[in-house]
Amino acid sequence: MPIEGAFLLALEEDGEFFKSAYEKNILVVSPSTLLVTLRTIEHIWRTEHQEEHAKKIAKEAEDMYDKLVGFVDEMQKIGLYLDKAQSSYETSMNRLKTGRGNVIKRAENIVKLGVKPKKILSISSEDSED
Repeated sequence: MPIEGAFLLALEEDGEFFKSAYEKNILVVSPSTLLVTLRTIEHIWRTEHQEEHAKKIAKEAEDMYDKLVGFVDEMQKIGLYLDKAQSSYETSMNRLKTGRGNVIKRAENIVKLGVKPKKILSISSEDSED
């Protein structure tokens, strides 16, 4: 209401005036209450925006945590597979170069017998028997 006196008169004549307007989603203000009312509305909107923002942050954090759990699980699986691969590699290399009659020792024996290979093995047998 642009006239303060009219606003006061309306309130004086009808004590339910403000309440009935509010129930119809009408906010009645006067020049003296306009600025306070607008600041209150701005504060409500800001608070609502912050609440929405906080909910989005919480959702992002939840999603990120779930992704982290999945990533850690997969990294642990990779570690297990690397351990298995390392173990298989060591077993294979031992069979290749250690023990009686290993493949490298046999190949070295063939070279001692006079075979002239074009390439030389980069590892040697660990078997000390001839």
